[in-house]
Amino acid sequence: MKWDADFFVDGEHVESQGYPGWHIECSVMSQKYLGDEFDIHAGGKDHIFPHHPNERAQCFAASGEGQARYWLHNEFIQVEGEKMSKSEGNFYTVRELIDEGFSGDAIRLYLNSSHYRSETDFSREGLEKAEKELKRIRKAYSRIENGGNLEERAEEVRKEFREEMDDDLNTARAKQVLMRFVNEVNSELDSGADVSERAAEVLEELFGVLGVGVEPDVSDEEAGMADILMDLRDESREREDYGTSDFIRDRLEELGFDVEDTPEGSRWTK
Repeated sequence: MKWDADFFVDGEHVESQGYPGWHIECSVMSQKYLGDEFDIHAGGKDHIFPHHPNERAQCFAASGEGQARYWLHNEFIQVEGEKMSKSEGNFYTVRELIDEGFSGDAIRLYLNSSHYRSETDFSREGLEKAEKELKRIRKAYSRIENGGNLEERAEEVRKEFREEMDDDLNTARAKQVLMRFVNEVNSELDSGADVSERAAEVLEELFGVLGVGVEPDVSDEEAGMADILMDLRDESREREDYGTSDFIRDRLEELGFDVEDTPEGSRWTK
């Protein structure tokens, strides 16, 4: 609906028609902090009209620029199979999820598992699956040492990832590319083969694009404690004191460490 408007330009009275100002603060803030034109403006699909067209028109009138080069409108999120609603109270805050023990990296990994324009059913079960995926990713990353295998494959993965992200920011398929590569890395390592450090670099770079850290979250104090316990466990195994060895392994696992016995010796990952 257009409105009759009376206003003054340089002291001269002008009669015209136009839309009323609609969320003018969004136009003002974007121009103040991001400039007259920037790359991506996102919002829910309910912003396709009238919010974003008016916001864009306001910016164009003020600066002659169209505000954003790309407009991304996401589908609504469901929670445990029902439409998310503040009035119904069926929503989670990031702080609540972290207080429950979910990591920020797992939350981001989970949200990247679906295309932004497809409906997402947000659930604790899905978050638990993402935590397990994150564990596999970090295990693969931390096990890679000097070697030659998968170097060319790492470059192929980098290309495939970019192609998927260039296809309307398809994080879901881009993540699938990376998870397949994680499985390849773990399979190579499980077979006793060495894997190129380039594989680790590509995993760190591309998961970083998705906002997910591949470096195990372990402090120097935790690493030092784990090393001491692993030394004690190795000594117990040499004495064939397997009761003590198993007890130390179980305690490490309770503290969030995986213990793996390999032909080259025992190792831990967080």
